[in-house]
Amino acid sequence: MPACVLVKLDRTKVGKLPGLEEGVVPITPIEKPFTCMVGEESRGFTRYQLPMTGADAFTDYRSQGQTIVYVILDLATPPSGGPLTLFNLYVALSRSRGASTVRLLRDFSPALLMSSIDPYLAEEDKRLDELNEETKRRGFKCWSPALKPTVLESCVLQIGDSISIMRHELTMR
Repeated sequence: MPACVLVKLDRTKVGKLPGLEEGVVPITPIEKPFTCMVGEESRGFTRYQLPMTGADAFTDYRSQGQTIVYVILDLATPPSGGPLTLFNLYVALSRSRGASTVRLLRDFSPALLMSSIDPYLAEEDKRLDELNEETKRRGFKCWSPALKPTVLESCVLQIGDSISIMRHELTMR
């Protein structure tokens, strides 16, 4: 078993460690002692393992249109420094089949859910409502906005419900 494995991370907040290149992090083996019965005799064993798991990481933009079985979300401020929006949250939260397969990596600020809706998206929602009204005036049959919440309302409701469910599950465990 090696003393450590050196892993080079593209982006990390870990500072430069002495004697290593920027972004290189050592992963050391862990040791787990256990006993088991072999016939009538109890024997002790020690397992050594590198605590590493293969995984994919990508942005909410990259995940659009995909269904991912298990999702771990990091709702912290992105490395770019730009703010998260309600639509970033909606895309991220809606990638799995349900709240039972989504986990949050860390706590996030509740202010994130209280952020205002992007004016451009609100304007787009208004434009789509106007097109719907024009379609009705011309005599085409279409669904009624009264029966379905607007895109913006749907996103806010789904985000709020999903986070509420996930935070409840996380506190239960």
